[in-house]
Amino acid sequence: MVASLNAQVVGAVSYSPNEILLPAGIADPVTRHIVVRPGGAGNFEITSAEVPGEQTTTQILRMPGGAYRIQLGQLTASEEVLGQSVRLHTNLETMPVIEIPIIQAAP
Repeated sequence: MVASLNAQVVGAVSYSPNEILLPAGIADPVTRHIVVRPGGAGNFEITSAEVPGEQTTTQILRMPGGAYRIQLGQLTASEEVLGQSVRLHTNLETMPVIEIPIIQAAP
């Protein structure tokens, strides 16, 4: 007998994307979004966001179902930003910080 099994490990929360991709060769600022959904933790809160770059803006929006959308505005592919991470702070003991790296797309 042969059986097939698929499994998915559910963390405290799930988020997408797992990296912020900035276009190569474009100096103009861009906007990116991160969506964080409850996983095994159930209810949670995003308490703050740390972003690199003096001009980078953030807006944390609560969505239906306990999810959050974080808008990152005025992101530039500068030395100050590339290689750094967005750090989302939560109220979860098991996952107090979600760290999402910022990288540049290949030209």
